[in-house]
Amino acid sequence: MGLNSPGYFAEYTLVDAACAVVVPASAADQSATLAPLFYAGITVWDALERTELKPGQTVAVVGAGGLGQIAVRYAHELGAKVIAFDVRDEQLQACKADGSADEVINTTGLDTGALAAKVKEANSRRLLDTAIVCSGIVPAYNTALGIVKAEGNVVLVGLPYQPIPVPAALVTGKCIKLIGAKVPGPAGTQKCLDFVIRKGLYPKINLRKF
Repeated sequence: MGLNSPGYFAEYTLVDAACAVVVPASAADQSATLAPLFYAGITVWDALERTELKPGQTVAVVGAGGLGQIAVRYAHELGAKVIAFDVRDEQLQACKADGSADEVINTTGLDTGALAAKVKEANSRRLLDTAIVCSGIVPAYNTALGIVKAEGNVVLVGLPYQPIPVPAALVTGKCIKLIGAKVPGPAGTQKCLDFVIRKGLYPKINLRKF
């Protein structure tokens, strides 16, 4: 939606019923709170689903803005140990405040080696199973590639304007898996919606009057 068909900034839109999902009556009064789920929420849900995340695994969320904060909460509720990365302390503290992030790391001024050392310090001297990049800048991808273990996953969510330079020697040497994620179809969206309602993971919103 919004790319090759009308998006949802319109007051009304037409949707094929086959592509719709059912919001339970118990959450019918949460329509405004649920709104971010249908783009940001389902996108990071697709990222986590594609990694086949298991409880006890370690997940980095690189970029702790709106997408990243939702990804941190989901990963935590799925049983992962979660480390959030950003250049802004206020974003990192928001991830830490509700107990979703086990650790937070401000990447400002840290090169790849220093970041890997901080990750090992926070994770029993091991690199991470998965890094989900929610930031749309190239340095976020450099961070992700440097903090995942051999045969780890780097999931592409954020979309930089510039091409992402992939260090082929690093990716092949460590057998890193690069995984794309996007807005899922109705089945994935329904699964995410049911999970959010069951766990009470409603997105944090700021209402504005227009």
